[in-house]
Amino acid sequence: MLPLAVVGGVLLRLGLAALSIGGTAWGLKKMHDVGEEKMFNKGICPICHGHFEYKTQVGYSRAYKCDFCSNSILVSNDNIDKGYDYKPSEISKK
Repeated sequence: MLPLAVVGGVLLRLGLAALSIGGTAWGLKKMHDVGEEKMFNKGICPICHGHFEYKTQVGYSRAYKCDFCSNSILVSNDNIDKGYDYKPSEISKK
């Protein structure tokens, strides 16, 4: 049998490894969400200031396309585009 201190040390290291992996996964998810939020910019294209128009669902993501410069983005976080209502931009051809 292994001494209790050795078993406790192994369990502690396994717990720390699990916390480290979980923290890294959470951090990467937050970075991804911040990047999506910055690109969606509340529905205003960061390139030309046109407005994003919903085009299609791609898996769990929604595809948007700018009504002026045709810049396209995918948004997978439901909170980023929640309640977004497309209105054509003044600079668009519509």
